Amino acid sequence: MPQFVAFIQERKSGPFLSRTFVGRSATEVTARLLDSGTAVATVFEPNSIGALAHKSIPLRQVLFFMEQMESALFLNMEPHLALRVAGLTISEKSRSGRHLRAVIEEMGHAVARGESLSNVARQYPNLFNDVAVGLVAAGEGSGSLDQSFRSIRELVARTDNLKHQTRMMLLQPAMTLLVAFATVAVLVAYVIPQFSYMLDYLGGALPWQTQLMIGASHLVRSNPVLLILAFALAIVVVSRAPYWIKQSPGTHNVVVRIPVFGAYLLSTIRASFIEVFAQLKRNKISNLEAVFLLKDISWFFPYRTAIARAYIGLQSGQSLARVLSEEADIVGDRNIQYFRFMEETGSDVAQLERLAILMNRELDAYTERLKEIVTPIILIILAGIVGLIAAAIILPMYEIYNRI
Repeated sequence: MPQFVAFIQERKSGPFLSRTFVGRSATEVTARLLDSGTAVATVFEPNSIGALAHKSIPLRQVLFFMEQMESALFLNMEPHLALRVAGLTISEKSRSGRHLRAVIEEMGHAVARGESLSNVARQYPNLFNDVAVGLVAAGEGSGSLDQSFRSIRELVARTDNLKHQTRMMLLQPAMTLLVAFATVAVLVAYVIPQFSYMLDYLGGALPWQTQLMIGASHLVRSNPVLLILAFALAIVVVSRAPYWIKQSPGTHNVVVRIPVFGAYLLSTIRASFIEVFAQLKRNKISNLEAVFLLKDISWFFPYRTAIARAYIGLQSGQSLARVLSEEADIVGDRNIQYFRFMEETGSDVAQLERLAILMNRELDAYTERLKEIVTPIILIILAGIVGLIAAAIILPMYEIYNRI
């Protein structure tokens, strides 16, 4: 039997430990650990994914594929025919488009040979995450695959929108700082050094602000390759930092403690939790199975182990609100109160969907507040840069004027 690596947490707030287990599949190992009362964050088989499953596919293309599958299945096409139709609509002009089309073709051949769509989808995590696989399996069992793909499409669209909002929130400050640093580089390299020559000739002394800028100028002009390498390294670090954080469980508890960003991370997790739970309940999935699938909607290990503990509590017969109340720091006190209210009143899925709408509105409002916090910080940084440049230019001019 194959070996699997699992990250578990033996006690709440404890470290995430790596353990090796033997089993038939990652799902079977996960279920076995949960049945034994172990809070498991993730289980995976090293080097088990095929070549195409490693290819990155943009969310916009995944969303388009889900839309085509939803439409084809709504017209009562068989899954293998729906996959063929969806594959024909994918453009091959881009590399990611060619990868996506190849994945769809492989899936179509496997389904045509008699494999279930959910089992085939599980082999392509770059296209179907665990929640999507669970929805597909539920759709196959209930004969409502088109509704399952509608739910998947809505979830992918929401994820894409969240990522777009985050990028837009960070883009303006990044561009502003880039222009500011480019301006500083030009002044440091070509303008400010001229004051040094003039004051040397007149026998004057440069103020410390100007000396600092000139020292930076000499460093830039004497080591241009080093500067380019440092700039490139900074870009790589910034762009790869999210991936490194996700792959390093030890950093997860640190990230959530970062002021502002930690609160924003928890807000996105809580909104996603309610949204996906509503989608799962709309597809008539039980609370126990829904919680099992909800564990994998986020990369954040403290969330995953919190939901794993909630699953263990549900297995023992406790209510959903009761088990979630033990994880209030992750799920949120107000959400727990809503769950308790819905359990006491017997509310239907529509009530849960209204809660999801409310959570999304609050997340949008929080994003706007975050922008309002980031903008003044950027202005303060720019004010400091402008003040330093002004002092480095104006003070030598006064000194030259006095010497003349």
